[in-house]
Amino acid sequence: MDERRSLLGHRRGESEPKPGNARKVKVAQGAILLTVALERLAFYSLTGNLVLFLNRDPFIWKSYNALYCTFVFLGISYVLSFVGGIIADTLLGKFKTLLFAFVIYLVGYIFLPVVTYEDNTVSAENNTFLQAICGKFRNSEDQQNDKPSLIEENCAALIFGILTIISVGSGIFRSVIAPFGADQVRSLHLFTSCSMSDM
Repeated sequence: MDERRSLLGHRRGESEPKPGNARKVKVAQGAILLTVALERLAFYSLTGNLVLFLNRDPFIWKSYNALYCTFVFLGISYVLSFVGGIIADTLLGKFKTLLFAFVIYLVGYIFLPVVTYEDNTVSAENNTFLQAICGKFRNSEDQQNDKPSLIEENCAALIFGILTIISVGSGIFRSVIAPFGADQVRSLHLFTSCSMSDM
């Protein structure tokens, strides 16, 4: 079996990539590598700082709930890698799936500043912007004395919603970008093979 072919076969109307200009292919490869590097930087920066972000004012989450939130975020991201591969191989194709995942990913990162908005002139309990979005905040004294569940933490629904959107986009993106990049390398290989055989 040819490893370069899709395991589920090509859809009707989808053709094999044709050899192109070697310079264009190298630019495409560089763009894909840069995209992967920047996406990984954004993903792991968010993952690495999530617990610290949720533990500080104005959210003041308990550390075990902040850590659990990080685990859920990573879990959704890695489970949806499988779903992204199925979507790319059977429904949309690699390029359209990449665009779809990138749009989802971008929407999540656009909404992320909503929860990171910080008004330094007022305390979290008096921050009308966050209270309008998240509801009533429990103050830090209440947080010290009780053991809230995950859904009882300050602004939990909005934070989980945004993180879920980001993890869906990241999981689908991660599963499709490697085969898409491999197709670019294969296109270069086909071009150089044709060029060498023509001599």
